[in-house]
Amino acid sequence: MTLIAIKLEEKFITLGKGFLFFDQDGDHAINRQEFHKGIESMRVKLAKADVEEVFDHLDTDGDGSLSYIEFCGFAEEKRRNIDPFDAIDLQKMGKLGLNESSLAAL
Repeated sequence: MTLIAIKLEEKFITLGKGFLFFDQDGDHAINRQEFHKGIESMRVKLAKADVEEVFDHLDTDGDGSLSYIEFCGFAEEKRRNIDPFDAIDLQKMGKLGLNESSLAAL
């Protein structure tokens, strides 16, 4: 997530310009295909599964596309130093019946 945010910051003056770069068909939304193409065009080396996880993390309403507000999550995540993969790991721990205090006891 941070890597993509840094690349966006390097390539575009504003997130708005970055959004327009990703929104190739001009429908004011970024679908999965556009997101993958945008990441590829910026030469960010990520596995397809990782790009999917970032997309899913940003797609807060779950409609399968990113609005401008959702896309701005890159700025929020970077500013707050949040990594979506950390949350996924916590979810996996919960499914295994683990939590942070149980791990601290180990």
